[in-house]
Amino acid sequence: MLENSENRKKLKELKIFEKVPFEFKDGWTDLVYELGKNIEELCELTNYELPMIQQIKEKMGTLRFYYNTLNSQYPPIVEKSIRALVSQTVSKSANICETCGKYGELRVDGGYWFVSCDEHKRNSITAEEWKELDKKQREDLENEKINTKPYKVLKFEEIKSPILKRKIMEKVACFEAVCWDYEINAVDVFNILRTKDDEDFPISYDVLRKKVLKYVSVDNLKNVFNQEQLIEIFSDISLRAIRNPDTKIFIKELKKA
Repeated sequence: MLENSENRKKLKELKIFEKVPFEFKDGWTDLVYELGKNIEELCELTNYELPMIQQIKEKMGTLRFYYNTLNSQYPPIVEKSIRALVSQTVSKSANICETCGKYGELRVDGGYWFVSCDEHKRNSITAEEWKELDKKQREDLENEKINTKPYKVLKFEEIKSPILKRKIMEKVACFEAVCWDYEINAVDVFNILRTKDDEDFPISYDVLRKKVLKYVSVDNLKNVFNQEQLIEIFSDISLRAIRNPDTKIFIKELKKA
């Protein structure tokens, strides 16, 4: 990810980084160089081998250093010193623009975390703003506000919350078992069941819900839909169309609710 060849050359001058892949942007070059130099000086002073740096990369917005000290029997004080230097560098990276090296702050843009100055912040929001937004979205999800509003039921693609979309994607994976014989996917199954709109699909709402009851477990259905939604979708299905005894019990309970 280093675009400037001079920065790469500078880091490779340090023995500790000779065989290390760099997966971060140019703005952190000086910070990483300072860490490498400090560790080299520490090991030279204490007469120990350099630790093996395996990878240096950006993760969740800040620097990450992957290394091990198995190549030398470091005394605790040396090992703690190396760990402290690495930890200090990671902390510093949270306030240095990864692009240019100026003062920056941790920001989020469409789920991507990075550190930037004002010039390179794009359309991102601060980490604190993201936390507030995330908190609100999680509260909305827990309260199922989107699914219980008295107006139009939202299709998957109409849901704006990326967190809610991700949660739904995780839950509806169980619907893949229904898709083999039709040109539909798990999200299509979710949309049809939630909206009853089957106009653009090769399977009707009524047939689909019976297929779902046949191939998807009751526990998975309860994980996808709340009780009110389950009643709306499945309670009027005839028990004669169901063979699985557990599913029959489930439908009977919905009919009684």
